[in-house]
Amino acid sequence: MQHLYSAIRCPVMRPGVRFFRDLAFLLILFPVILLGCGDDREPAGPGGAGNTENTETFAFFYIGRNTVYSGSLRKNLQDQLGSDAISGRSEINLEINFRRFLERNFPDVAELNRRLNGPQGERVEHDVVKLVYRYAYKKNMPFDYVEILFSGFNNKPLLIRVEFKEEAGILETLKQKYGQPAIADWEKESGKSFYWEKEEDVMVYSRVPDRFGNPEYRVVIYFVENIQNLLKREAAQEEKKKTGRLAF
Repeated sequence: MQHLYSAIRCPVMRPGVRFFRDLAFLLILFPVILLGCGDDREPAGPGGAGNTENTETFAFFYIGRNTVYSGSLRKNLQDQLGSDAISGRSEINLEINFRRFLERNFPDVAELNRRLNGPQGERVEHDVVKLVYRYAYKKNMPFDYVEILFSGFNNKPLLIRVEFKEEAGILETLKQKYGQPAIADWEKESGKSFYWEKEEDVMVYSRVPDRFGNPEYRVVIYFVENIQNLLKREAAQEEKKKTGRLAF
């Protein structure tokens, strides 16, 4: 801005007049500079700068649909949730609560689950990074089980699954953050589920009785667009393999 001001400055001007001229110039130019900085700045999200594709929908800690998996992110999660178990390939089962819960309440997610697995329901391994935490209590967290799946193609999250026995006010926290939920259909089952939908993503909070009738709680987040992208990349990869085999 100093160079721009110098380029248009009058060569001779009395000090008092120049002060008021400078002040007026700055008052006019300042909003333009502010708007220009806002347009060009890249937000620094959990996955680093440049996550500008979409806004976030739901998040667990700081992991939302645009978060990118990295070694530093894993270290941060270990600091929060304790030691983890990591695997490079894994089955993906989106079903929760009871058989056909997704089909009854979330047919689009149920269809993704069918595509992720074989036509007869057999399990298929996918290129993912799977993190599992079972010792969060050592970090004074109320969670008994945490599972986070990241795509092996673009390192974005596909699924977050959290289980806990002590409710600890989590449902009210979710209501305050995301608004009043809808209620899922359990029909004759003896549990209850609340859910939120934002853009294509889905978050489900469930109260599920164990075999003794005691309540257990689950929160699952489906990053639907990221799951769709995984399936597209896998289909393209399979097509490339077929094309290569035709060469011989």
